[in-house]
Amino acid sequence: MKKIFNKLNQFFDGKWNIAVLDLERGRWVNEAISRNIDYFKAENANGRHILMKPFNETECLKSMFLWKEITGQDSSDPGAHPNGRWGRCPGFRNRKEIHRNSKKSIPTM
Repeated sequence: MKKIFNKLNQFFDGKWNIAVLDLERGRWVNEAISRNIDYFKAENANGRHILMKPFNETECLKSMFLWKEITGQDSSDPGAHPNGRWGRCPGFRNRKEIHRNSKKSIPTM
């Protein structure tokens, strides 16, 4: 996960936000630093979505090849792409009910 954060920092020149989304309570923005990774993992495991967005929307368009490389690693959600909006942060799972398996759990990485 630290490797993913390093690549995101490189891709967006350190200018991106990360947020936790609870479908009932809303979204809260946090600092996108590697020391917060355990917090984001715990929030994701507790059913919350982990989203990210670049500060500058044009940053996400500068290199789509690099973005594909980032999201293609570590079994990231292939639908995760900021495209100037909040999108799932690579390395975290989609927590929607539709993605639960027969045992009612989210597949792990």
